[in-house]
Amino acid sequence: MPINSTIDPDNRLVLTVCTGVISMNDFHYYLYEFLAKNEIKGCNEIFDTTAADWSNISYSDLMTVSQKAGEIAAIDNGTKFAWVVGGPEVKELTEFYKTTKLLQTKKSRILRAFDGFDEAMHWIMN
Repeated sequence: MPINSTIDPDNRLVLTVCTGVISMNDFHYYLYEFLAKNEIKGCNEIFDTTAADWSNISYSDLMTVSQKAGEIAAIDNGTKFAWVVGGPEVKELTEFYKTTKLLQTKKSRILRAFDGFDEAMHWIMN
């Protein structure tokens, strides 16, 4: 599975690592089979995309993911979401995703993009 998530309950952290070619089916699994079915209230998340290929994901797809994520009750909107990007193309997608969240009426997690994992972890833990 190109999107793999684990929960660290001691640190209230979800670590998601994306590898290979990402598809909308992968996002569906991530949203509905992982996030919606696990106890993640109060958890921050690191979403590491440095080893992922986003060529099959369009802006329209990201807008859909943004809307669907807003419908998942398990996501605590007061938490942090650190998106670790693998290059300028993904950073552009991240900025677009953040903009789509601002357009929604439901409050979102605090979203930030990082170039490296260590920087993201520092932000999440502080």
